[in-house]
Amino acid sequence: MVIASVLKSQDIDAGWYLFPDTSNVDKYWGLTSVVEANDGNYVMPMYSYSNYCKSNDKFHILKISADGVLIDKMDFDIENDYLLNDIVLDTWNDTINVFLHYIGVHRNCSKIMHSYVLQDFTLTGFREIWSADFEKPMTTDLLGNFRPLIDNEGNRTISYTYSSDEVSNVYPEYGKILFLKLDVSCNVIFEKWLDCSELNYNHMSMVCYTFNEDTTNYNVMLKLDKSPWNCQYVLDNEFNLIDTLYYEKESGMNYWEFSDQQAYSQNPNNGKIYCMTHVAHPTMKYELAVFMLDKTNMKVKMMQCTDTPDNICNTTGLGNFLAYSKKSDIYGMGIYDWDYHSNNSAKYECKLYLVRFDENLKKLDEWFYEIEEEYLHYFDHIYCTETDDIVVTGRVVKDRIGKPCIVKFPASAFNPDNIEEAHAHNLHLAVAYPNPGGDVMNIRTGLRNAVLSVYDINGRKIHEQEIADDVTSVDASKWQSGTYVWKLGIRNEELGMKEVESGKWVK
Repeated sequence: MVIASVLKSQDIDAGWYLFPDTSNVDKYWGLTSVVEANDGNYVMPMYSYSNYCKSNDKFHILKISADGVLIDKMDFDIENDYLLNDIVLDTWNDTINVFLHYIGVHRNCSKIMHSYVLQDFTLTGFREIWSADFEKPMTTDLLGNFRPLIDNEGNRTISYTYSSDEVSNVYPEYGKILFLKLDVSCNVIFEKWLDCSELNYNHMSMVCYTFNEDTTNYNVMLKLDKSPWNCQYVLDNEFNLIDTLYYEKESGMNYWEFSDQQAYSQNPNNGKIYCMTHVAHPTMKYELAVFMLDKTNMKVKMMQCTDTPDNICNTTGLGNFLAYSKKSDIYGMGIYDWDYHSNNSAKYECKLYLVRFDENLKKLDEWFYEIEEEYLHYFDHIYCTETDDIVVTGRVVKDRIGKPCIVKFPASAFNPDNIEEAHAHNLHLAVAYPNPGGDVMNIRTGLRNAVLSVYDINGRKIHEQEIADDVTSVDASKWQSGTYVWKLGIRNEELGMKEVESGKWVK
């Protein structure tokens, strides 16, 4: 396996992206569960899965340096009678744990295996820590995004949902939720099955869960097949249902519906629960929003990250955790995709969207990033390192071929006072879309007190206006077909107008 790494600067601390090599592989490759080792290197699993068929599936564990170099790797075959549903890493007392979740090829059983990563980057032998046989065939979603919850004593909680979805075609659908508590040595000390019918639903395909503030019980969100996100279930320390909390949205938000994609986690800095999710409007496409659960008043305080004008923009893909910096900033991400899904164009108008906000849901900054224009981006995980660098993992697609991808942004790239640093790492503070477009050109940016100027191919200024909102729509109906240059400038008392962002737009 060879890793291709692209440094964005000669500085060793600069941002980079890399593609772990998956030559001759025709299946999706997942990258999950970034763990930062004591030496500053990153350890992460990468695996292929064939979903509903069995073929030479494999998984790998990679060690990558802070500057994007593959240091070491381990390769493993998957057992013949099982499909690898999930591989998760976590760390406790400087020890890296590896958990494998297998499901039988006939969907009649599942099991969980455990191992440790040793100092010489080898694994102890895998041992089975849990297994179960099913009375009826069941499957489970890929849940590499849900690493175990670790309490103050080092005990771990892991959970999977099992259901008849896409397996048996039996109706009514059925499902169960498994909760396991492991001790510090990763031995099972408590097991609980929760039937979905106990929650007034016959079927669900995902569970998001976190501790409450003092880790005495659990807060559980479920991806339901009926109006998701209307309630939250509270379980005690033995996973018994003790309360169902129905959300009362803030005034003015009643027309929004939360979608089934979400990044749901507990902020280690203040113990509060935050979620980044799609919200759907009856007449518009999805937008991205962040909410914080106020359990005292049982209201959802919500911040709208993005704005969808005239059904043009489509936000897809969410990191399944939020990233929390030591400075108490919170990072979330999504994917902006204006062109690929709507027009099936060869030119992908797709960018990684990064947003930073504070503990009170005040949006601080937003950025847009792409790895070359021809790649379609699918990023799933976001991680904040000990030095507040940001690592995202996922995959990119070119000519219908997917590549696993890891991107690192240094903390300095998110300095709001240094736009040049952001540009050095290919982070942009504004985008024009759709591109190519028609009678309307939209400029999206988190900048304020900026001036938008548009120039034709001959350099003549044909439009200028102040930027006051996240999205500024410009009437281009009278413009000739062709290429235009747009620029954003900020007025400076000493230097006059300072250009901070620019790009080309084609009508």
